[in-house]
Amino acid sequence: ALVMLADSVEAAVRSLNEVNDASIQKIVWKVIKSKLEDQQLDEAPITNQDIRIITEVFVSEIRGIYHNRISYSK
Repeated sequence: ALVMLADSVEAAVRSLNEVNDASIQKIVWKVIKSKLEDQQLDEAPITNQDIRIITEVFVSEIRGIYHNRISYSK
């Protein structure tokens, strides 16, 4: 279940035109909510607390991947 969520979130983030904190949080929650509503996590031993932690970790990791580099003068 975790790999499915990670794969879906990663694909959704790649499709964004603008990647920022708000868009990352929104898309991560949207993907996870969709999987929950489609009952794709019903058989997985994942609690609501786990979902909260997974969401926080995904957002944090994606922020790290897509952070802006500081440009230094030459």
